[in-house]
Amino acid sequence: MLVLLLFAALFLLLYTLAGGPLPEISAARNIFHRFALPVGCAAGSFVLASLVFGTPLAGLPWGVAGWFLPGGIRGFLGARRRSVWREAARNFIVSAAGMYAANRTTPEVVETAAGELPDPFSREFQQMLADRRYVSGFRFPDAFRGLAEKYGLPEFAAFAEIVEASERAGGPRAAARGLERLGVALRQRDRLLAERVKELAEPKVAGYVVVILLLAGLFFDATSLRGYYAGGAGKAALGLANAVTVGVIFMMRAFTSSRDLEGGI
Repeated sequence: MLVLLLFAALFLLLYTLAGGPLPEISAARNIFHRFALPVGCAAGSFVLASLVFGTPLAGLPWGVAGWFLPGGIRGFLGARRRSVWREAARNFIVSAAGMYAANRTTPEVVETAAGELPDPFSREFQQMLADRRYVSGFRFPDAFRGLAEKYGLPEFAAFAEIVEASERAGGPRAAARGLERLGVALRQRDRLLAERVKELAEPKVAGYVVVILLLAGLFFDATSLRGYYAGGAGKAALGLANAVTVGVIFMMRAFTSSRDLEGGI
């Protein structure tokens, strides 16, 4: 592995010195996340499991698991981040309803929220205020639709629709009434999601217990009973046991995950 990395580094150095074009940073980052990182995790998992269990047959299933590990971690962290964003969007809508009820205008609402919301929304709202001053034809509803698309938050798109409708008729009072109803709907959604999390908690705990017991058994086989698996049949049995364990992990992930819940397991 080290020799391959050295050859790859040497090739990249010679390629750069020869004037070869390099991909843009964003494209290189995308390639790294989609291919290089999974390959590295798969290779590392394969080598580590092969050394621990004394056979490449045991390393193969863990190599497969290692390939999916970076994507799973990115998905988990991304879902947690979106959960925080959703909470910030909900809090903004609730506070905006109160400000519109006090007959505040949309620029005033956005300016107040820019000082209260966490990043990245504080920065985005400040950019909206700057665009309103310097960009011809700027409209807050369009800016919020772009924000909804950028961060995958339909709450901002709903806010844009309500504000746009209030600009046509009703003014701030109409916006306040619409946002109050939207806030109630968002709180109801969060309550239902919390109930779903509680429903999945017990299967998740049972799955964790099963996986821990399987891993403990494999570790015991690889240490205290290593001599029993020295032959070909023993190595094949270890490979099968590891494949079953990895399969159980994937099955637990599939059975305890839900598309309408953020964060996974």
